[in-house]
Amino acid sequence: MPLRSFLKKQISKLLPGKKKDAVPADGSVSSTVPAQQGSQQSNASGSSSYRGRRRFFRPRPRQGQGENERQRDGQAGRGGQQGGRSGQGRGRFSRQQRTRKPQRNNYAFIDSQNLNLSIRSQNWILDFRRFRVYLKQKYSVTKAFIFIGQMEANQNLYDALKNFGYLLVYKPTVSLSDGTVKGNIDAELVLHAMLEFKNYDKAVIVTSDGDFYCLVDYLKSQNKLEKLIVPYSRRYSSLLQKFRNDTLFMDGLRNVLRYKSRKPPAADAGKTETTKP
Repeated sequence: MPLRSFLKKQISKLLPGKKKDAVPADGSVSSTVPAQQGSQQSNASGSSSYRGRRRFFRPRPRQGQGENERQRDGQAGRGGQQGGRSGQGRGRFSRQQRTRKPQRNNYAFIDSQNLNLSIRSQNWILDFRRFRVYLKQKYSVTKAFIFIGQMEANQNLYDALKNFGYLLVYKPTVSLSDGTVKGNIDAELVLHAMLEFKNYDKAVIVTSDGDFYCLVDYLKSQNKLEKLIVPYSRRYSSLLQKFRNDTLFMDGLRNVLRYKSRKPPAADAGKTETTKP
């Protein structure tokens, strides 16, 4: 018996039940085409089973969860943003909330007679209502203190200024021998600026008087000066030129802040009072 046949019989005895592969008499190995077909079939079956597993483990909506419930889940995002099925806005802030600037708390201190007489020297009348809105929108002024001499005849003026949103600080007036009335409010303005120092972020000073140089200089050194507003660029103290980079001249605001009416406005602050040059 040939050796090859003997070995084959012994192997078949050790592996009972295994299908015997026909071996050519010459001992050569059979063609690999059937093996390749078998491998392709196994790959195909494996891929199909993998796709089946993916379909099986694909997340599905919970049973009984309707459209309204999914919308409520979407609305439960952080910040109260409404989501929906897509979940847009969930846990996010809107663009307006992200870009909103922090609210500032600035105060304005206004020398009324200096402001009013300087504006009138330019042949126009200041609309104090518009000026209050301008201070709020431009410089975030939450409180505007206006310092004015107190006269009984000007009660309508005071009421109008209060309605416009100003906080009035009065100074008793003095009648001079020539019939003029004087009420200097320099000390009151400086005093209130210091009393309110801790309550505001920055201060807006409205005057062209050099007597306020020390106040403006101190606010500047403490980083508490928002803006120095000078009514007339051609008539203001040379002491304030040091703060020119922080100064706004009202010459260019004539079309914005002038009173557009034939009758003089109620806010004619300081008309009967005189002021120092």
